[in-house]
Amino acid sequence: MTHPSRTYENYAESCLDIAAQTADRGARLLLREMAAEWLKVSDTDCARRRDKLSDGYAISPDGHALPPELSS
Repeated sequence: MTHPSRTYENYAESCLDIAAQTADRGARLLLREMAAEWLKVSDTDCARRRDKLSDGYAISPDGHALPPELSS
């Protein structure tokens, strides 16, 4: 299962890929702005997940909580 933050990053990447292939300057600008907004959503999701973790838990690289005995 894909982590939600990664999904949002994929959306941002898609926006940038489309922007790179688009000749219309206005469309490129809009797509870049959309990419920036998707990255903000991703950052917000990551922060929300960190805030939900109980004290003593760390976050693994894939975004899961690790109990204290595994987070050294």
